[in-house]
Amino acid sequence: MITMDELREGLISSGLGRVASDIAALAQVCVRFHTKPIDERKIPLGSSKLGGKPDLPDGVEWPSWQGHALGFLGQLNLAEISGFACCNLLPKSGLLYFFYDPDQGTWGFDPEDKGSWKVISSSGPVDQLARRNHPEEIPDYARFRPCAVKFFEALSMPGAESLPIAELELSEREKEKYWDFLEEFRNQHWAEEGHQILGRPDEIQGDMQLECQLVSNGLYCGDESGYRSPRREQLDPGAAAWKLLLQMDSDENAAMMWGDLGSLYFWIHEKDLQTGNFDNAWMILQCS
Repeated sequence: MITMDELREGLISSGLGRVASDIAALAQVCVRFHTKPIDERKIPLGSSKLGGKPDLPDGVEWPSWQGHALGFLGQLNLAEISGFACCNLLPKSGLLYFFYDPDQGTWGFDPEDKGSWKVISSSGPVDQLARRNHPEEIPDYARFRPCAVKFFEALSMPGAESLPIAELELSEREKEKYWDFLEEFRNQHWAEEGHQILGRPDEIQGDMQLECQLVSNGLYCGDESGYRSPRREQLDPGAAAWKLLLQMDSDENAAMMWGDLGSLYFWIHEKDLQTGNFDNAWMILQCS
């Protein structure tokens, strides 16, 4: 993983010397993971995986929205990532399961989208889990290929249009240089497709913290109306409290495609992260 000194030197050499230390201070360590297709019978019950079938506890119903079953995306065994220092806000054990509308009919900018995704938390023992078959109504294209995952620590950078960067008030020239720096950073340090737990998201269409704050409080963000609402001034200060929980990229190994080579971003409010409450997680889909 790139060191902070190397990061700062890279920013300086990119022409961002005035704000190099400030930008470097915004970097956050995260956990990324790559996938490998595998016969699901070789994945132990309760292990982290992308795609396949969920290993759900007894008594937990398959989640649905508007009378239709949600598609299963993957599961994280929190004990497998508890050794990474950046994961200290997450529970040390248990599983998180991620589900989403199989037809990708919602993108998270409408308050009415709530319920079209689901994050389920389980802390029960493995012997109470069962590998659950997909409901028959789930289409084949939403039954993703099972993949084993490999975790590793990485450094994540704030997006060029993110709230933390906006607060630095970069000049137009500095903004251009930071865009160029981010592209080079991805090429050098994130050469392989991957997915991410915590840290700064790899944004495709700009900042999401404010969007999460506004839309989760009932403001429509599919156009400018939510951003121009009189309520925005009251809600703005809470935007920084939204933290990335999971970024799930389009992945050929799992036969996943979000929009046009996009990503799903699951966000959680810091107060819910501190209490281990994943019921209010918000999801946003971004693509190019």
